[in-house]
This record gives sequence, structure tokens and C-alpha cells, in this order.
Amino acid sequence: MLITDTLQERCHTVVLPSGFSVGDAPMKARQLLSGASFAPDQLRVLFEAFDAAWAATAAGVGENPQAIEAARLKLANVLLMLARNGNVDDPERLKNAALQLLSARSGR
Repeated sequence: MLITDTLQERCHTVVLPSGFSVGDAPMKARQLLSGASFAPDQLRVLFEAFDAAWAATAAGVGENPQAIEAARLKLANVLLMLARNGNVDDPERLKNAALQLLSARSGR
């Protein structure tokens, strides 16, 4: 799957809904996903992709709690953006697309 420049540009900012703070991100990232308007099967795919993508990237984030929280929220937002563009049928594909976007944004 090729990620367009338009999609990459939309990943620049982590959007926090009203009432969310970066300090709450480990739980808030999952709440952000669970509060999204998707069918139950699609939410399952989102959570599977989130958990797999986080497992693949967590070690590279470090141990700073604020960096971890920001990274989890950014990952959740990238997954939601991809899902809103119709990529909610395969958790592995969704995970890979999210990792590709995150990597492109970090210059890796």
C-alpha cells in the first residue's frame, strides 16, 4: 500500500478531543479508539492493530512517560485517520500502514 503525501501531512498533529490531556495518554489512547464511530468488528481490528503497532514501536520510544503517552496518542490518531479512509478490514495491513506513516514522519 502506498501512502500519499496527503495522508502523511494529516499525521503531523496529534488531535486530542476535549477533556483529554497528554498525561492521560496510555488510557486515553485506548479510549480515543473505543469512542470512535465504527462497528464492533472494526473496533476489534483497530485495537488489534494498535496493540501490534505499539508492541513494534514501544521500545524505540524510550522510558519517558510523556514521550510514551504522546507516542500512543499519535499512533491512535494515525490508526483512526487510516480507518476513516476505509482501512478497517485487516489488522495486520492497518498496523503496517500506521507504522509506515509513523516512520515516514520520523524520517526513519
